[in-house]
Amino acid sequence: MNADQSSLSPRLWFALGLALGVGAALRLAEFAALTPLDVDEAMLGLDIAARGYAGLLQPLDFGQTAPVLFLWGTHLATRLVGVGEVALRVLPFIAGVVLPWATWKLATRLLEPRAAVFAAAFTACAPILVRYSSVAKPYAVDALVTVMLVGLALDTANQPERARIWWRLLGAGVVALLASQPALFVLAGLTAALALDPRVRRVPGWMWRLATAGAAWSGLFATLYFTLYRRVATDGYMRQFWAWSFLSPGSPSLVERLPLIARETLFPFFIGSRPHTLAVIVVVLAFWGVGAVGLGRRLGRWAMVLVAGPVVVALAASAVHGYPISARLMLYAAPLLMLMLAEGVVRGIGWLRRPEAARVAWGVVVAWLAVVAEAAATRRRPAPDVPSLVPLLRRAPPPATPVYVLANALPMWAFYSTDWAAPDTSRLRWLARLAGPGGPAFHNAPARGRPRADEAATLVGHWGARTEIIGLATGMQKRDLAGLARSRPDSGWVGEEVARITASGDHEVWVVLGFAFSHEADDLLAGLESARWERVYERQAQDASLYRYRMR
Repeated sequence: MNADQSSLSPRLWFALGLALGVGAALRLAEFAALTPLDVDEAMLGLDIAARGYAGLLQPLDFGQTAPVLFLWGTHLATRLVGVGEVALRVLPFIAGVVLPWATWKLATRLLEPRAAVFAAAFTACAPILVRYSSVAKPYAVDALVTVMLVGLALDTANQPERARIWWRLLGAGVVALLASQPALFVLAGLTAALALDPRVRRVPGWMWRLATAGAAWSGLFATLYFTLYRRVATDGYMRQFWAWSFLSPGSPSLVERLPLIARETLFPFFIGSRPHTLAVIVVVLAFWGVGAVGLGRRLGRWAMVLVAGPVVVALAASAVHGYPISARLMLYAAPLLMLMLAEGVVRGIGWLRRPEAARVAWGVVVAWLAVVAEAAATRRRPAPDVPSLVPLLRRAPPPATPVYVLANALPMWAFYSTDWAAPDTSRLRWLARLAGPGGPAFHNAPARGRPRADEAATLVGHWGARTEIIGLATGMQKRDLAGLARSRPDSGWVGEEVARITASGDHEVWVVLGFAFSHEADDLLAGLESARWERVYERQAQDASLYRYRMR
């Protein structure tokens, strides 16, 4: 079953080295850019930085979830190098750099040499894998855990008579569940694959060993789910946000949504852009089908289940409204998708009888890789540059001038305005209550019609000597795939916010804006100016801005 790595031709060694080098360079450039934290990163970063190890065993604030070992590892990084982008992103970066090499090592055990190199190359250049290697979320770690588990499953299939191999697989599954939430799908797939493998079935007691491992993994996941994940998984807001990304039979417009789900999930892996055509989706799905069937014919049904099973389990979970399908949530399956694609491409090119046609086809594959790498290198999504504005406010006299913070910018503001050398924990708890799902300042709250006066009662605090006025949620909710529910803030939102700013009792105010979905920032500034507030200072940053207004 294993491909002989020593049989790689010099050309393939060069291609592999080039692919791994390009992948590492792309990830290093992304990491070294030290872009500010986006909304999700800031919310998870607040949990990690503000809690201790024991606190990270409790359900997180801001509607966040993450596996325990990822939280602990990242918290340790903040202790070692300080709270900031580097510490929060170092684990995804390490996982992202290692992943192409790990995928190649796994592929050499299942594919022929050219296909293994091709799988590594696409893993190295995939735009979404490059991007999430520098995002303070566990998705890149999920993908590396998948490679580890599938590799250990192959070890078990090769030596099923050794009890030590089974114990190692059981222990690795336990660690994987603590390090990766979708590891459950991978464990389900490898369990089915081992049960189908004739070599395993010939060993006495194989069923008991597999059942023991499955029971241990299921029990641990159930414990994690009911203690840590269930609150978010069943939260009404989360269900609403992901409503279009479930594959539940009978759900509204499912047939019409399927091409959208496929495009938004596949293109970040294999294209990097979004041409409005179904042809690319059909081609990629065809390659996957050919690759999965090819593995089954060459190695046996168990190999097809081992590689395709974790993806099928996720689709089944989505069909029962248990797991939304989106690019970042399917990142755990990236190595398996690359293996199937590589097998399908090599088999497809192998069907070409004329050598000239095969050479042209391989040229197309190389060009495809170049396009994907270019997309990974150039199409970054910058986050709101709130951190460049905070020092300006810290130094700005007089220190008692109030500051208003738009609700959309609140997670980034809370993270970057905190002195992490001596954090104000009571303020952080207050902001967490405001900025989480259901809170009056949640950045992605649904429309409420008109703001209620009682909502604003708890939205005034203190940041040092300054009064801190936290903005009410605008009601411009954005949902996955569906986009914005409305293009303007709730009726009366602007008037309520201007009244609150005016009621602060000061003749001047700072205004921090960021991560505006559409017109809410412009509407708020227009409302201030029509209420006899005059703009006396302005500083623009990437998707963020700072203003100073004075009452005329």
